[in-house]
Amino acid sequence: MSRYTLRVMAFRRAGKSRFRDRKIWDAFRRTHAHDLARCGLPEPVLDTRGDWEYFLMYGYHTGGGFIDFSVEELSPAQCDALRGVLHAALTEEQKARGGAVWHFLVPPIR
Repeated sequence: MSRYTLRVMAFRRAGKSRFRDRKIWDAFRRTHAHDLARCGLPEPVLDTRGDWEYFLMYGYHTGGGFIDFSVEELSPAQCDALRGVLHAALTEEQKARGGAVWHFLVPPIR
């Protein structure tokens, strides 16, 4: 046995998970690039996964403390394109849980 003790400490860098999340988000954007372009969404809505999820949940995007884009600004053709993206990208559980954009595009049956 050595008289010297080696102590090793490991840590997890937060940057690794951010990098992984960014790669996943970029892959999503590449996969749906054609349909996302047809939606006419402004770039800030698609900048990060967080921006996208906020938009899906609340139906608008905020920038600089004010609403800079709302789902209600989309044309019928853009709504059709966005509906197609969401049908392809969301799980059944996410669709059932919904959000402002999903309910705007696919109103619940009453």
